Amino acid sequence: MKTDDLVKMISANVEAVEYREPQRMILISAGLGAVVTLAAVMLLLGIRTDLSELGAWRYVLVKSVFAGAIIGVSLANLTRIARPGGERRVSIALGLLPFGGALLVATASLAIAPLSD
Repeated sequence: MKTDDLVKMISANVEAVEYREPQRMILISAGLGAVVTLAAVMLLLGIRTDLSELGAWRYVLVKSVFAGAIIGVSLANLTRIARPGGERRVSIALGLLPFGGALLVATASLAIAPLSD
């Protein structure tokens, strides 16, 4: 078999691919994984006992926003990488953005803390 014959055989009966399918499958899988993980954590570890205090909610919210930002950036890069040539469109700066935000929050927290602490 010659190369031209092989190319013709492979390219015969080519169907169009749904452009958004990989992105849709990644987001559905991530959402399902988040729900299953949250349910497992709630069953195994339970709910925090100090959530009746306002201070505990603040820390839970900050941690959740940080985790959500990392997940969002990771999913954005994953949907890019899922396509041919997408590795050239991945941004390192975008990946460092949640950590820069956490650094800003930590700096602000230290700046407003009393000197005795």
